[in-house]
Amino acid sequence: MRVPFFLTSLFLLPFVMRGGGVSGNQEILGCGGFVRSQHKLDFDQIEIKLFSKGGSLKVKTECAPTTGYYFIPLEAKGDYVLKIYPPDGWTFSPSEVAIPFDAATDDCSLGKDINFDFQGFAVSGFVISSGFKEGPSGVEVTLVSDDKTVALSSVTGVKGAFQFDSIPPGKYSLKGAHPSLKFVKAAHSFTISNKNVVLDKELVVSGYELSGVVASDGNPVEKVTLVLVTSDPAVLPPTVCTGSGTEGISLPGSVKGRILCVETSNAKGSFTFGGLSPGKYLVVPVYKGANIVYNVSPDRQEVTLDHASAKLSKTFEVEGFTVQGRVKGHSGAKIFVNGVEKAVSGHDGTFSIANVKPGSYEFEVVADKFLFDKKQISIQPTSPVIPDFVPSKFQTCGTIALKSATTEVTLSFTKVTSSPSTPAVTIKEKVVDAALACVYLPEGSWIVSVTSAGPQTKYFLPEKVTLAVPSGARFSFAEFSGSISGSVECKLSSCDGVVVRLENKDEGSGVVVQEQIVTKGEGKFSFGGLQSGIYRVKVDSDRYCWKSPSLDDITLKNVNIASLAFHQTGIPLEIDSTHSTKVKITGKTAAATQTLNLEGGSRPTKVCLTDAASPPDSYRVTPEGCHTFERDVYSFTPGVKLQLVAKKHAHSWKITAPKKILDLKVTRNSELSVTFEEGKSTNNDVKIVEEVTSGQVVYTVTTQEEPGLSVKWEVFSFGFIFEPATFPISTQSDCKVNLAQVVAKQSHVIKGKFTPPLEGVEIRIDLVGDPDATTFVTSSSSGDYIAGPFVHSSGFKVTPTLAGYTFKPTPSDPHSFLVYQLAKIVVIVENEAGVAVPNVLLSLSGPSSYRQNKMTDEAGKMTFGDLNPGGYYLKALLKEFQFLPSALNIDLKEQEGKEIKLSAVRESFSLHGQLTSLSGELMPHLLVTAKGMGNCSEYGEEGVSDEGGNFRIWALKSYCTYQVSVARKDEFASKVERTIPESMEIKIGAFDVHNTTFIILTPVRRMDVSLRVHTNNEKSLDTLKASVYSVSSPDMPIHTTPFAGTSYIILPPIPKDGSDYVVTFESTLNKFQYTYTLPQDIAFPADTAYAHFALNFDIHPASGDQEIGKNSYIALALIIFVVGLIANLERIVTWGREMAESYGILGGRRLKTKTK
Repeated sequence: MRVPFFLTSLFLLPFVMRGGGVSGNQEILGCGGFVRSQHKLDFDQIEIKLFSKGGSLKVKTECAPTTGYYFIPLEAKGDYVLKIYPPDGWTFSPSEVAIPFDAATDDCSLGKDINFDFQGFAVSGFVISSGFKEGPSGVEVTLVSDDKTVALSSVTGVKGAFQFDSIPPGKYSLKGAHPSLKFVKAAHSFTISNKNVVLDKELVVSGYELSGVVASDGNPVEKVTLVLVTSDPAVLPPTVCTGSGTEGISLPGSVKGRILCVETSNAKGSFTFGGLSPGKYLVVPVYKGANIVYNVSPDRQEVTLDHASAKLSKTFEVEGFTVQGRVKGHSGAKIFVNGVEKAVSGHDGTFSIANVKPGSYEFEVVADKFLFDKKQISIQPTSPVIPDFVPSKFQTCGTIALKSATTEVTLSFTKVTSSPSTPAVTIKEKVVDAALACVYLPEGSWIVSVTSAGPQTKYFLPEKVTLAVPSGARFSFAEFSGSISGSVECKLSSCDGVVVRLENKDEGSGVVVQEQIVTKGEGKFSFGGLQSGIYRVKVDSDRYCWKSPSLDDITLKNVNIASLAFHQTGIPLEIDSTHSTKVKITGKTAAATQTLNLEGGSRPTKVCLTDAASPPDSYRVTPEGCHTFERDVYSFTPGVKLQLVAKKHAHSWKITAPKKILDLKVTRNSELSVTFEEGKSTNNDVKIVEEVTSGQVVYTVTTQEEPGLSVKWEVFSFGFIFEPATFPISTQSDCKVNLAQVVAKQSHVIKGKFTPPLEGVEIRIDLVGDPDATTFVTSSSSGDYIAGPFVHSSGFKVTPTLAGYTFKPTPSDPHSFLVYQLAKIVVIVENEAGVAVPNVLLSLSGPSSYRQNKMTDEAGKMTFGDLNPGGYYLKALLKEFQFLPSALNIDLKEQEGKEIKLSAVRESFSLHGQLTSLSGELMPHLLVTAKGMGNCSEYGEEGVSDEGGNFRIWALKSYCTYQVSVARKDEFASKVERTIPESMEIKIGAFDVHNTTFIILTPVRRMDVSLRVHTNNEKSLDTLKASVYSVSSPDMPIHTTPFAGTSYIILPPIPKDGSDYVVTFESTLNKFQYTYTLPQDIAFPADTAYAHFALNFDIHPASGDQEIGKNSYIALALIIFVVGLIANLERIVTWGREMAESYGILGGRRLKTKTK
């Protein structure tokens, strides 16, 4: 029966939830969020897929068609990848998100949205050649939106293809550009709505360029004619041809084909044919209309154009010819070419130079009393005659008469121009010999003048001379001297005794050349006998004010200077003040009134009193500003400096309020109380100014205070609280502002009402800007509530909540609300037999970003309440099941309740099995994977064995074949060496698969080595032993093992760590009696559990002759020893007696010592 099995599967679903049991109110852990777009998209074309770390598809789901919401439940902890799969060409950011799911701290477990934002569609196409379906690479394609928010650039690739990704809907223009290509269609406008755009014939290139170079010995050759020819019938006429035409062009007889275009090489020797279609071409160099013998190599070049411009692989080389020229009107002139003399002009000025190759040359002509400019001339075969050479400058001379031979002078020549707009050309020449000064000038009319050098400027007569060049006329100049004179005018009093001084600025500032004292009645002065130069005239009396006490920069040139004048303007007044302030000066008439700004503590301020109708004793000085001085008004005595001393200074502070304070009161030192009423203060000693600015009202309080005091201020109002309400101020010796900032806060009470009346509504009141200050109240049976009072300047946020209801503020009162009852949706899930299905994940999304993910209860039921009217999208999810319908759009009206029934059909099944060791031990916590094969290769699932070694792999697709194996990599490598079997191929049908078993072989951590010796004498194996050495420590054996008479031994185990080891052998057999060779050393790595090695150890007795020979040698040695002993017997006996006596003496001493 399927029903019991079905119910069992439901309760075993491994959804991860917060808390213990499974219920409809339980919060499901999973990944959810929105596919977001600012433009209308068909969200039902988009899938969201969840993959395991290994790339196996775990779950996939569609998005809500109206909101783009999705939700995927997560099962076991682990690493996952969430990917979005839109139609081709649609791009989203991000395209995938790594999910390190730990059911606690990752974004999905914390309930954070994983959103995918739509970036745009794909715009692709080709830039094609005219008449072709493909085109060039390297063309810059620019895509710009009409609102300029999108501006992208790309370069075409193979066959002219291009593509732009992530382009949002809108109107766009597409442009193609290339520095060497022309376009038939270079731009196209189009609109992207809700799909990709393909543009494959909107940008068309008219043709391509073929370029080359004409040169001679590496130098460019200009004006060579190049002819473009083709015999390819598919080649179209060029769309661009800037040449002179094909008339008069004759081709060599060996050249066949159509003439397409004629071009001429430019100054750089280069030429270009434009607007060419792909095909085969021939380029032939010729000289159009030239009657000169020449050679060009090669005489033609062939080239094939693809969808790109090309350059000829070879340079056309031109050989040499003869050039002619003329020096106009001059014979005997020498002609230099690149610094080498090449010719001399004849009687008519002509010359010729042979063997010239095309190129650019520097020509220079040298002739007496004339100067010629050097010329850089490009010589080409088509133009062998060079331009005429004309003198650029002519010699002009004259004299200068100086008073001193040491005077240095400079001649200036300025050319006369025919138009005022033409800039003047000036030539300056330092004179070496004043008796005869010469200079080279270009042809024209010139104005000549003389200037002197040195600190003292001199002037000359005439001031200038006009000369015509070339005319042979001469110039003449002479040095000049003169006088300076003027008058002193005094209207307020007599100027008798005023001293006038003359200073020469050329000799240094302050150097007096002459001075005069003005006499009574005349007021005149005059200085004579002066050289040309710059002077200053000064009047030095301090008794009066002058319009200008000094006349500077008086330039004495070649004319005497008269009519200089000094004008008296007034009487001086000097004022000094202890503090910076403003003063007003008044006289007898209004014309005498003026205002001064004084700098306190600095030098005195001087001013001129200029009103002739106001005598000095009529002037008054009145201080104005923020200070209180010793006097309110000061009188003026000529010649006596006024001294202003401040006694008190203005001190101010401010009050800032959210609105006007109608009963503001400030108190000074608990004695003086002042109220601000009707826009003014009630006491003149306390000035209060009100100013409304930026939504606030600012009150500025100002008093005049003596320095060094401590003044206590208090602020009060019935409607406000002040911070601070009381504060001190220390007075200073100057005016001070903003000494205190008082903030006025208005007190508030929040009242409201619910319509219709609703009791039990919880009202939350948050103080904006203070997240810790939150107040809760509940509405009464009449629907009223009240909260407060509050002191808060940033406002309040009032939020009512009650399950099943929603609230909207009334238009007239933001703290009163209209009540609306909410709608609900009831979902019931049953299987095909009508049995309730619990634990089904229901994902509901709707208006205003609403989304809920809940599971059905034991009755297969779930209720979504507190819903606003609008459109909702419902989707059901449960592993191994599909639902009919799989998703549902629901339109919900206000206060409406709807019941939705879903049918669950099982579509996939589970694989059950067990993991054990060879000894039958159960193997927990191992990963078993199932990877789809064939058409099911995108599917993959996995399961982990429990404490009993049992595992279950969920959601295997029906009629798919899976390869099932136990993971052996990464964290499982230390637990699994290999399995029996390595893997299984299991086909899933319409039922669960049971009794799948794997035997786990755990990794071996040591290595065993066995040795077998093949020998012909097993008795001798008692003498053989094997030693094991580590290659890293070859001096000390790890262990040594004897064979002990047996041919097979097992060495002690060594660590299986991959290190290198060596086994060596040694034997104690007598080599005089046996001949043998020890087994060779064995080297091996310790990377397997077991290794076996076979050895050879053959032993043979030594031969008989060898034994006799050895005994003879021993006998001979013994005979020699006996003979030697007899021959030295007497000596040996004497030596023995001496040794015995010596030993006895030593023994007696030792005995004696011991006796003591």
